[in-house]
Amino acid sequence: MSAGSSLNPLIFRAYDIRGEVGSDLTPELAELIGRAYATHLRREYDSNAIALTRDNRPSSLSLRDGFVRGVLAAGVSVMDIGVAPSPLMYFVAASQSFGGGVAVTASHSPTHMNGLKLLELDGIPLAPEAIQAVFGIAREGDFESGQGQVDQCDASPEYLAMLEQRFALQRPLRVVADPGNGVATLTGPDALRRIGCEVEVINGESDGTFPKHLPNPQDPATMAELCEAVPARGADFGIAWDGDGDRLGLVDERGQRREADELLAVFARDALRRHPGGQILVDVKTSLSAIRDIEA
Repeated sequence: MSAGSSLNPLIFRAYDIRGEVGSDLTPELAELIGRAYATHLRREYDSNAIALTRDNRPSSLSLRDGFVRGVLAAGVSVMDIGVAPSPLMYFVAASQSFGGGVAVTASHSPTHMNGLKLLELDGIPLAPEAIQAVFGIAREGDFESGQGQVDQCDASPEYLAMLEQRFALQRPLRVVADPGNGVATLTGPDALRRIGCEVEVINGESDGTFPKHLPNPQDPATMAELCEAVPARGADFGIAWDGDGDRLGLVDERGQRREADELLAVFARDALRRHPGGQILVDVKTSLSAIRDIEA
């Protein structure tokens, strides 16, 4: 019986791998997945190096260590960026032309969960069929072999400089920021300050046990503190991030949480004013009200 037979196929989801720590995901299983992923990259893209980050959950370091062992054993090297938001890893993978990238994170899921977000060339997430291919390689134990190496870097300065260059404010804004003790604590408030915002931070210490609330802006209950803080402090708006910093929620100046579809419609209106007749891409969760607004 191969080691891959112990893998739960249900954790290989459409766009990431996510499961319960200690049963679905252990350092040993992460090593198996890491070797299968690196094997897939070598065979499909001739990739020889990936970028890697992890979130601040207590389980992420040991899963990272296991995953890296597997990647190295398949002959692929790792640029370890350390504890950082997933978008920073996407930035490094794309801007430095890595052959793939991985974030060890369960995003907004509870602390007993963890997972892996996998990229291919140019910072593009693995498609569902590619994730299933990784599962197949791991299950069969059909691996490439080699000896990669690990290098480390702090990419935060370059990432923050890029954001500062790309975005400019027409007027100063006062913002309340709630990273929810996730890894957005490391870049989110600083990025806002660098483009000229006055920022007050709540839940701004990096703590992967998430002592105040789960960093999940899609759940209105996790936004309650921010909704109170914004009008109380006379801010223009509030921002909350999820656990790995690749998703946000917005609170307006009255302390009202705004739905993601509302933001999409606002952003689409702005984009279409600047690019009349342009194409707006939406996902399957987008409401008809937002779609009709865009079409109009």
